[in-house]
Amino acid sequence: MKSSGMLDERPVDDKNIVPGLSTSDDKESVPNAPERSESSHPKFTIRLKLNHLYHVRIPAEVAKEVGLIRKTTLIDPSGKSWAVDIILRSDGQLELGVGWSSFSVGNSLVEGDKCEFEIFAGGDYMRVHIFRADGGNA
Repeated sequence: MKSSGMLDERPVDDKNIVPGLSTSDDKESVPNAPERSESSHPKFTIRLKLNHLYHVRIPAEVAKEVGLIRKTTLIDPSGKSWAVDIILRSDGQLELGVGWSSFSVGNSLVEGDKCEFEIFAGGDYMRVHIFRADGGNA
């Protein structure tokens, strides 16, 4: 699907989810963030709270832009892929559901870790960049 342009970079209701492209300010807030060239792929970032270890809300702006529907594949930093269902909640929000907790456990995610989801192929898969709360990178 074609992108309609840049995402709106205003934060959504949950202050831990920031839709849009990464900014230099965002990189500065992550210790030891790897240098990467800016990507034109849609992205969203979360800083994990305990409830994020079981499900992650997908910003509506991102979901609409890429046309997320039912399933996606998450690619972790080691290249391993994880099938994940996308759930439509009764309030109309989308979230990563079944399969997310396996990804979370498999990547030893903890509260305070930061995950950047880079979306490819209209949402068919997402590369997940993990920045550890303790300052390390996955």
